[in-house]
Amino acid sequence: MEETKKQFYHEIYEAVRKTLPAEVEILHISLVGDHGKGIASPTSDYDVRVIILNSYDNYLLQRLHQKLTFKTTYDGRNLEGEAYDIYYQVLRVVTNSSPIVLEMLKSEEVYSQSKELIQTLWDISKKCYDPYAHFHTIQGRLRGKLQSYFRDNEETSVKTVPARLAVEVLHSILQLRAIVAGKSLLEFFNMEEVMGFAGDDEQMIRDIIRQASEKEEIELTEKFVDIIKATEKLTTGDIKGYSQDKREELKEIIKEMASVTKETFLNIIKKRYIVK
Repeated sequence: MEETKKQFYHEIYEAVRKTLPAEVEILHISLVGDHGKGIASPTSDYDVRVIILNSYDNYLLQRLHQKLTFKTTYDGRNLEGEAYDIYYQVLRVVTNSSPIVLEMLKSEEVYSQSKELIQTLWDISKKCYDPYAHFHTIQGRLRGKLQSYFRDNEETSVKTVPARLAVEVLHSILQLRAIVAGKSLLEFFNMEEVMGFAGDDEQMIRDIIRQASEKEEIELTEKFVDIIKATEKLTTGDIKGYSQDKREELKEIIKEMASVTKETFLNIIKKRYIVK
């Protein structure tokens, strides 16, 4: 790893460490958001997701920092994010195709105390991957972004959209196309990975990404609108190679993996607080 990148990671870690309570231990940090999706602009802020371990006493007494939000600055830009307890917000939800865990695994790693832990999360995520869950999550976020923007601008004829919104919308659309094609977001997540599902729209999408780095507004073309409308018509029934029978099989796998998550947490506790 080049020295400038190492320094960048170290400074991000230190900035995050200063914002969190002293008694929590940082296990992992991922650079998510626009950076994690591969759609960051030169002015993009920094968003991070952190996995934390609470103190032994806090687990015993149930005085837990389960989810912490924080905001600071780094290099003149906002640095904000969320910290999640390793058991209650990570291991207990990874079996349910958690979008939070997926984003952490697929985004740029800033710091990781345990490669073994991350590998365990990868293994469980692969076995418990549910395209239905990710489809609904992404489609819900996409509709929320579009409805919010057009509702706020309903009194005017919308001819342009914020450049960053346009890129985010296109990224979500390509992720949905990947899911419908029967592909896993554990393999196809960031913009360049899902670009293979752009088809005839690739040049238009790349043009918009380029324009987004140069201007604040993007023209809302007829073709762009058609792509959005076509995506809104997609349903889980369009997902290739996935059926209700497979979902029933997945339920049994999730039950098995639940014991693995508990064992993983207990091993962490033993190594940190019990084994001398």
